[in-house]
Amino acid sequence: MKKILALLLAALFVLALTACSADPLYTSTDADNEAATGASEASPAVSKDDYPDSFQGLQNYLIDSGLLSDKDNDKVETYAELLGAENGVRYTLSSTAFIEFYEYTDTTSALAKNVLDQVAADGTFELVGLDPLTGVLSDSGKYMAVYNADLSYDYDAILSPFKKW
Repeated sequence: MKKILALLLAALFVLALTACSADPLYTSTDADNEAATGASEASPAVSKDDYPDSFQGLQNYLIDSGLLSDKDNDKVETYAELLGAENGVRYTLSSTAFIEFYEYTDTTSALAKNVLDQVAADGTFELVGLDPLTGVLSDSGKYMAVYNADLSYDYDAILSPFKKW
């Protein structure tokens, strides 16, 4: 019964995130286009080796690289346990684009294993029959990024350094 309740809560959470980010009447603005292209201009002086191998280290590296905003209103803690993760955070990239990062320190739970196995297999995962979400695992397998692949945001600028983490 607890597993069913956990899966239902996870489904509601993902549905809420999807509903909040979807806006069929949205049209791109100059500010969104500038944000999308500005994200690809990472600072070459920032080295991954200068940051601790931790969830906060990953975030600080991406922020210092100019790929994420460090403004408090652009960053929101997520309910990571709904995906079997220990920590999670969502960054707003534009009015419709977002990226979430999750830390998996214990991959033995059934929920964590299920999500990570799905993402490893085909780059997507599904919770309780909802539309598949796009996910990417870091090379270490400790971190997962989730994003809205339907948008025309330049996610590769963020995902390329993320994968090396």
